[in-house]
Amino acid sequence: MAEQTPTQDDFTGKTVGAYQIQAAIGQSRWGTIYRAMQTTVHRTVALKILSPEIAALPGKVEHFLEESRATAQLSHQNIVSIFEAGRADGVFFRAMEYMDGPLLPEFLREGHSVNEQHLLQAIAGIAHALGFLWQRKVLHQPPAARNILISSEGTPKLINIEPTDAAPSQSPQEDILALGLALAHISNEIAAVSKPVAELVERMMVAHDRKSFDSLADLAHAAEGLERQLFPPPPQPTRLTVEKMQAKRKPVVIVILVAGLLAVIAAVVVIKWREAVKLYGPARPSDFGTMVEVRDGATPFY
Repeated sequence: MAEQTPTQDDFTGKTVGAYQIQAAIGQSRWGTIYRAMQTTVHRTVALKILSPEIAALPGKVEHFLEESRATAQLSHQNIVSIFEAGRADGVFFRAMEYMDGPLLPEFLREGHSVNEQHLLQAIAGIAHALGFLWQRKVLHQPPAARNILISSEGTPKLINIEPTDAAPSQSPQEDILALGLALAHISNEIAAVSKPVAELVERMMVAHDRKSFDSLADLAHAAEGLERQLFPPPPQPTRLTVEKMQAKRKPVVIVILVAGLLAVIAAVVVIKWREAVKLYGPARPSDFGTMVEVRDGATPFY
């Protein structure tokens, strides 16, 4: 979340319940969002504090808390989690999962080009999240770029899924259309994308046409398949390949072992020979020390 200038209702440096507020990081329709430390478990959270003006309006506090409780029941890797909601030190708050990554547009930006692998991952992840919301029959607003954040691990996550004052999404096809329009706008701002990716996004934007995706699951499957096609993972060695490599290594290993064994035997022989020489001296001929008669006029042999 990009940090913003604190508002006049600034809680920076203050403590609300178990939360030590560090900095203002955003605004929502309910109030200011802060980065805070949950002291009880030493966890960084995003703390949304209901503004006094909204809290004074009839029914708004109940709506804020009910909305918090409903969203807290959701558990999905592509939806920001809510940890707690309540009142402390005179204010109403909602503690949420802190997202230290960028908004979707910055996540897709790679210099002066679009990171197409990130774009396909975002489509698949958000499609899975939206499909989950429809399965649970959770009212939500259509996806928008400002409501998609990226975790430090690169996982896209929906935030602010609750409907605003406008009507909630009416169908999965409306969600597909909204996500396609958002991605097309982002891509146009950065750079053109490849033909396969452009065709996928264009198909999302004809949500009421017969060429559209049948469901959010169909969209996620298509994005994941295109990612595998355009960005295939490095081949992993199969069991057969490993066995072949091991079979090739066996003769080499045997030769090395035999050569090593011969070297050890030779060394032992040399050592034993040297020890024998030191103990007994050099070998002498059998007639050593015998007198040899030398005839007159003969030349001695040395």
